[in-house]
Amino acid sequence: MSSSTNEFIYMWFYDLPPWLACQQQGWAPDIAVAIYRIINTRQVICHASASAKKAGIMIHMSVADAQAILPICHFREYDDIAVKNWLSRVGEWAWRYTPIVGIDSDSLGIWLNVTGASHLGGGIKAVCNRLHTEFNQIKVSSNCSCTHLWSSLGFCAFL
Repeated sequence: MSSSTNEFIYMWFYDLPPWLACQQQGWAPDIAVAIYRIINTRQVICHASASAKKAGIMIHMSVADAQAILPICHFREYDDIAVKNWLSRVGEWAWRYTPIVGIDSDSLGIWLNVTGASHLGGGIKAVCNRLHTEFNQIKVSSNCSCTHLWSSLGFCAFL
C-alpha cells in the first residue's frame, strides 16, 4: 500500500464582516462596528470589531442591549453577498499558490490544496507565513493553519 501526502492551508478571516462594513462605508478600521442577523424578528450580534468587543459588545447579544452599552457603535446587517464576493476574489487571487481553492463562506475562510506546489514557495509553513503577512499588510485579520494529511494512515498532523 502506497502512502501519499496531501498538504492543505486554511485561511480564516475572523473579523471579515466588520472589516467589510468599514470598507463599504468609508469608516476608519479601528471604530466600533457590530454586525447583526435577524433571528425570529430579533436583531442579534453575530460579529463585532475588536474595539466593539473591548467596549463590552458580545456575540449573541441583542442590538438593543449593545446600543445601551455602546451608543457610538455602528450597526450593520450581515451582508452574505459581500462576504461571498470578497472570499471569491481572494480565492481567485490565491491561484498564485495553487489552482485548487475552496471557499468556506459560512466560516469566513478559504481552503488551499497546496499538494505538489508548496515547495515552490519554500514549503507549507513558508507559504502559510507569506499568506498571513500579505493579509496583515492590507489590515485584514486572519489566522492561517497548515496540515499534512497522510492518506494511507488516515492521520492528520497540524504544523
